[in-house]
Amino acid sequence: MKYVKLTFQYMFRRNFWKIALVTLIPSVAIGFFISFSSTVSLLVHFFDRTDYSFSAIYGDISDMNWWGLLIALGVLVLFSCILSVITGTLQRHMRTGMFAITNIFKRINENFIACFLSLLFVFICIYLFGIFASITVSAWFKITGNAVVTLVLSIFFVIIIFLIMMTLITLFSMMNPNMICTGENVLDSIAVSVKNTRPHFFNLLFAFTMPLGILFAVQVGISFIDISIIHKIVDSLMLFIISCYYPVLVFVAYYDIFDRDREDLLPENSL
Repeated sequence: MKYVKLTFQYMFRRNFWKIALVTLIPSVAIGFFISFSSTVSLLVHFFDRTDYSFSAIYGDISDMNWWGLLIALGVLVLFSCILSVITGTLQRHMRTGMFAITNIFKRINENFIACFLSLLFVFICIYLFGIFASITVSAWFKITGNAVVTLVLSIFFVIIIFLIMMTLITLFSMMNPNMICTGENVLDSIAVSVKNTRPHFFNLLFAFTMPLGILFAVQVGISFIDISIIHKIVDSLMLFIISCYYPVLVFVAYYDIFDRDREDLLPENSL
């Protein structure tokens, strides 16, 4: 709970609404093109399926096609720019105590590579999750030939796959702030991240997985509602919350793990 608490302490402060506004419009717009509910929908409506092959399942989970790839690339570039501005603002605020969303193009120029590589890694993890989850479901159905047994085993192994992916994301999570704060290259930053996150691994893992667990629960709840606009609104809201939460999490964790002084916590800067 440590890093969840530190993250929310920062998010509920006076100036955070400015960062939230940076992510609001893109999150709402992109939420109408992507969905977080594909895996949940697969599991909830598992017995309505007639095709349990890998290609059919993976197609439903990932929406993998040229249109989907173009959207993914556009989202990756757009959010790399947004994340560059957000991380530059967070880093300056924590380093100097001064909060200001300024020099936007300079921050994109300085931080884009670090943010792009971080988001690219997350996107790769998402697509690998889709591949392995699809293999798991189709393989168990071929082995058992029983939809009920396949569903139970699939849920168990999908959770395991999810935790493995979140473990990788957690271990690599300090790469982005380390590149931005120190200017070290990506390989050195990955090595530093893995080395320094291990003593704090379970605290960090909980902080990274908790919002996604809540997201999963919400998606299960609305999966029974067959109204498209509700799903779009929920997707946009979830993307907005995630876009606000994770940048703050990695920076408050970085400053804590590396024992850096945070000037934003001084009494005159902590409102």
